[in-house]
Amino acid sequence: MSIREQKGRQIAERFNITREGRLYIVPSQSGRGKYKVDAEKQRCNCPDFDFRRLPCKHLYAVWQVIERTKTTTTTTDASGNTTTTTTETVKVTRKTYRQEWPAYNKAQTQEKAQFLYLLHKLCEGVGSPSQEKGRPRFMLEDMIFAMCFKVYSTVSGRRFMTGLRAAHAKGYVSSLPSYNTIFRYFESEVPSNRTSP
Repeated sequence: MSIREQKGRQIAERFNITREGRLYIVPSQSGRGKYKVDAEKQRCNCPDFDFRRLPCKHLYAVWQVIERTKTTTTTTDASGNTTTTTTETVKVTRKTYRQEWPAYNKAQTQEKAQFLYLLHKLCEGVGSPSQEKGRPRFMLEDMIFAMCFKVYSTVSGRRFMTGLRAAHAKGYVSSLPSYNTIFRYFESEVPSNRTSP
């Protein structure tokens, strides 16, 4: 057994060799980097294979892993014919992605502020239907903002009013409708007359 075969066995025993499509990802023995091995074409992208163009320790490691996952079954039928079947078990590893915790934390801690700002910008300039008679209505952009914010908040109408007052203080809505008015707007197709909070 050559030194490369011995090292290949060590790699197969000590490290986790994964498969991506037809390529095997083999960790470097030094722990710095990984190499891609194509077992069918008998190729590796390591410097040793690139220089020699002969099987390297990474190829031997992959062959060792493949050999471990092969099962050979021999069956003989009634007429004496023998059939040998070799089955290779392929372990599919789900690809995982590293969590960018600083970006995730920043997004979570600023989500509500960003949502309110963007919602205000989306509702800005919506305009209101013309009104010739009756009590003045709430501005349609204020009601759209209030309804969207209410859905986003996931709290009851009464509890939601604290958040809507804070949005009013920041200038996101020009007037404060009551929670009952917001619910009426949810149910109506045409904006209703203004009601007092």
